[in-house]
Amino acid sequence: MSLSERATAEQVLRRFAQHADWPAVRDILTKLHQGGFEAVIAGGSVRDAILDRDLKDFDVATSATPDQVEQLFPNSVGVGKAFGVILVPLGPGRSVEIATFREDSDYSDGRRPDSIRFADAAADAARRDFTVNALFFDPSGMRILDFVQGLADLQRGLLRAVGEPARRFSEDRLRTLRAVRFVSQLGFQLEPATAQAIRDHQDPLGGVSRERVKEELDRWLSGEYFRQGLACMQDLGLLQVSLGAAASHLHPLHDELARWILATRGDRDVQRAILYWPWAKRQSSREIELQGREWRWGREFIEKLQWMRRNEDLFRTREALDPHPPTADHKTGQKNWPKTWEEVLGADLRAPATWGERLELWTSLEAEFAAKVWDTKEGRDALRDEMLLRRGLHLGQRPARLPRAADFPNLKGAILGAQLKETTRAVLYWTQNP
Repeated sequence: MSLSERATAEQVLRRFAQHADWPAVRDILTKLHQGGFEAVIAGGSVRDAILDRDLKDFDVATSATPDQVEQLFPNSVGVGKAFGVILVPLGPGRSVEIATFREDSDYSDGRRPDSIRFADAAADAARRDFTVNALFFDPSGMRILDFVQGLADLQRGLLRAVGEPARRFSEDRLRTLRAVRFVSQLGFQLEPATAQAIRDHQDPLGGVSRERVKEELDRWLSGEYFRQGLACMQDLGLLQVSLGAAASHLHPLHDELARWILATRGDRDVQRAILYWPWAKRQSSREIELQGREWRWGREFIEKLQWMRRNEDLFRTREALDPHPPTADHKTGQKNWPKTWEEVLGADLRAPATWGERLELWTSLEAEFAAKVWDTKEGRDALRDEMLLRRGLHLGQRPARLPRAADFPNLKGAILGAQLKETTRAVLYWTQNP
């Protein structure tokens, strides 16, 4: 083993030791070793430890069969025994998944293997989705098992499918969205052949339940690199298949959309509302209800969007931002937002206009002017251009100089002044703040 590999293994062990569940998981590994079996930590926790990210939980991979695992751990639960997976409780609400090394057969339903065959660690790594998720850590030997060049891809910030990309996505179609989720969470670049396999897929989410799609979209929304994940969604052709009709109403200036999403501090309902509001405001309450049921949004979020729809005009004024809104409308019984948008977003956004005014501006003709300014100062943005075209806004040629208000006689007159020279974002607030 090279010095760098040893150093990486030591880093992983130090990171694991900071997790509250590590002593119990270490005891599980020890018990498996004492039983004569190979046992390692697998997957995302190894990746995140190397990247020095917060760890969520541990997965154990072993040469022991499910029956042998159950014999060693009498309190275990065979939740996925048919696929070689046994769950060992660690305490209230906590558990560790122990999976036998395996190879998978064909995936006729595009989600799960038709059958499995128990195998070794190398074969188990070869069946996984992305190389950075196919790393194993063996604490007893202080080594990282890397059968698919996952360490090199981690160092390069590259997300690459294991083996043949087209096969990986045909096996499990949810992996197409998982790719976007990892781009959003890790800030990695998709390896070209992996990206092309997703673009070429004839039915990228066929047969995947809406619950699983919603789960992946929530993780995409909460990613630290959401803007990069959004560009990836557009480039791979996944926006329409995952968001449906709402995809055509996304805000055309995506850096601003990403700024809003990140400012929510992980509030999932607020993130979803920012994403779906431009679509929802054009629907009836009944249409929101039906679409929400189909997409498995949940009752509370559906009611929030319906409340916003009924009070659309209020959301465009500062007076609508009541610091102490009621928990429910006494006449209709519908729930209100538990806190105002200003409370959630205001501290991170220094613009003088309210969120509602800005959302309206993003869907208006002023977006074309803003896009031209953006091109001149920051360069072309193909993702944004596509969204503008969907709204019927045609930018034409990139201007040779910074546009001025006089170039757009159909827009409201205003003096942009020095602030336009300072920041392209100023144009987003131009109409309200001349």
